[in-house]
Amino acid sequence: MLSRLLSYITGPLAVAGLVASLGLLAWVNALKADKAALEVKNAALAATVAACEARQSDITEHEDRSDEIDMLGPDDLRDRAFEWVLPF
Repeated sequence: MLSRLLSYITGPLAVAGLVASLGLLAWVNALKADKAALEVKNAALAATVAACEARQSDITEHEDRSDEIDMLGPDDLRDRAFEWVLPF
């Protein structure tokens, strides 16, 4: 009687433990997949931020050069014009 009761208890408990372990394993794998997806999104956002920073740097440099040119007088502009002409 006791052995029959023990086998009844251990059988379903073993199956329940196996099912719980498989569920936990599936949950951990889902978390790993989510982490990998977030790492990809993070890398994409980092690249976007780097591109924005480079663009802002280009804009600032262009504005600085435009300000330098705006402050030149007509004679200085004639002298500097040869620097801007591309050779054919």
